[in-house]
Amino acid sequence: MFAHPNPAPAIWSMTGAAALFAAALLVPAPAHAEGDRVIGPVSSVTGSTFEVARPTGTATVAFSDSTRIVEPVPAQLGEITAGTCIKAGATPDSAPADSGAITAKWVAISTPVDGKCPQRPGGADAPAPPVPHRGVRGVVDSVAGNTITVTGANGQTTVTVSDDTHLRRMVTVGAGVISDGKCVAARGAKDADGVLQATRISVWAPDGDGCPEPAV
Repeated sequence: MFAHPNPAPAIWSMTGAAALFAAALLVPAPAHAEGDRVIGPVSSVTGSTFEVARPTGTATVAFSDSTRIVEPVPAQLGEITAGTCIKAGATPDSAPADSGAITAKWVAISTPVDGKCPQRPGGADAPAPPVPHRGVRGVVDSVAGNTITVTGANGQTTVTVSDDTHLRRMVTVGAGVISDGKCVAARGAKDADGVLQATRISVWAPDGDGCPEPAV
């Protein structure tokens, strides 16, 4: 458990929590390729391409200078301010995300790109997942104590954090973080050869369960 002097929510080490954040921001599935998304452990890296191990074989992912590569790092509640982009997942006993108020199991913080917050895979018009699995994604309107008010595609939601809420910030990193054994979650479009031309890649260290399916 990560320890810090401030009474902000506790944070996991860079293992299971990192997997939860990186994968939940990108793909709702375990190690496999699905259309324009792929998640799993890196088995090899060659130049600007790498292989992702799957039970039935491997998926090839290519990246370029325009590919955004991000990695989750520990964060604290004080880093969340008005204008911050966040995505939050509810605890199992929380009200559904579309109820207007949730208790957060985890919160992932990101920086606006070109003045906009990252959208869910498929864009703003993509169908939302079923209510029990729906997270809250949007821009922070205000923070009062341990309560965050967020405006997203479905309106305004109040997110309550606690000492058990896990906080991470997604930061942009170089391609050098992609290495054998690391977990990755990539999205983009497959070319005629079946190679995923990635526009965004999340990278994190595996835990004892490898690259687990995100809980939300």
